[in-house]
Amino acid sequence: MAAEAIPVRSFDYITKGPVGQAVVRLAWPVVLAEALHTLFHIVDIAWVGRLGAWATASIASSIFALWTVFAVANLVATGLTAQVSRSLGAGDRERAGHANAQAMLFAFGLGCIVALLCWLLAGRLFVALGATPAVARAGGRFLTIYGAGAPFSFLYTTSSAAMRASGDTRTPMIITASALAANAALDPLLIYGWGPFPRWEVAGAACATVLCQTAAAAAFLTLASRRHPAFPLEPRSLLRLDARVIGLQARIGAPYCLVGTLFSLNYLLFSAVAARFGDAALAVIGISNRLESITYLAADGFAVAAATLVGQNLGASRPERAERGAWLATATVSAAAAGLTLILLLFPRELFRIFTPDPAVIGLGAEFLHVISVEIGDAPAANLPAGAQTSERLNGFGQSPRARHPVRALTISITCILRAALLLAIFLRGGWKRHRLPGWIPPPLPAEDAPDLTT
Repeated sequence: MAAEAIPVRSFDYITKGPVGQAVVRLAWPVVLAEALHTLFHIVDIAWVGRLGAWATASIASSIFALWTVFAVANLVATGLTAQVSRSLGAGDRERAGHANAQAMLFAFGLGCIVALLCWLLAGRLFVALGATPAVARAGGRFLTIYGAGAPFSFLYTTSSAAMRASGDTRTPMIITASALAANAALDPLLIYGWGPFPRWEVAGAACATVLCQTAAAAAFLTLASRRHPAFPLEPRSLLRLDARVIGLQARIGAPYCLVGTLFSLNYLLFSAVAARFGDAALAVIGISNRLESITYLAADGFAVAAATLVGQNLGASRPERAERGAWLATATVSAAAAGLTLILLLFPRELFRIFTPDPAVIGLGAEFLHVISVEIGDAPAANLPAGAQTSERLNGFGQSPRARHPVRALTISITCILRAALLLAIFLRGGWKRHRLPGWIPPPLPAEDAPDLTT
């Protein structure tokens, strides 16, 4: 018996009506979902922090390595966003369904490769970082277990991108929120062995996260099987690999993946230096990064919204509307980033106490956070022009490694400004409005729709 289709909802607001309302309507669920996704790691750190600085350091160092994993996952998601948004904007749902199916195969295959690499290299990574034996053992287990769930984590990330590119940003938010709630409940049970559960400490945090992300992936696939209007999927396309479609996804997502990988390597090198000063210093690096990452949530969320709006409007031959949406997203996120940065400046100790009761970590962390706050507010807005061009071959240049010394922080601020200027220059040239994805033919612009471009 065929699966019952979910009632169709309209996403015409993306290509018609007020642009500002479309940006906000797309963005706020993404911002919240990105915040919840980051909370996966914050919850893990908060629970294991009661075990000691060594436990906090082990997860913090693992997270830096996992950024490479996330970058590989976004290799698929970024390219998929371009294909699906363009196809749906042009009214070609079948092409979007084929792209989604190929992305599922691509993501699962990459996840299997990542799982194998984590199993082979996790333990050696912490030895190379010079971590203490306790940190190396716990971190190696955490990274190995987390990597084992990469195939399902990649499906989760790719499915989120597919629905967002279609214009449904609320459903991914709901699924992410549900997974986070389950993760928060499982963490103490598996970390401390409450009740009938075994005491797995740091490894328990990894198990809880993998289980919850796998459940989230299953929820997305269930929606696809039920023919959700925001998740077109061609079942026949799952039976064969389309090298052309997968190659295009990889080519579009490669710059984002490369930058994410380089960013991860920078922080791993930074961690190797911090490890020489003990577990407390290494814990500070990890917690500070989690705190400063909050300022990027708004940027990432509005970048995803801008990418969807730009892609669908380019697909519908409305480039001026696409450009207006990108500018509105940039202005909004710049204001949000300023407010979030002020919170980090005013309440550093209170924020650190969320993660650990260790006075050494709190004191060192407050000092560290004051210094990096000099330049935290520079980077978020720089990601928006790039996010709007996710439908093209351009992507953000990622974040920069942080440092303790004020001169180093100033240098990073200058780098962020130069990066923003470069992206702005590329954006203003307007070539992204004329770029066509291979194999995609835009429909002619209806004369009666022309006035809509200025709304």
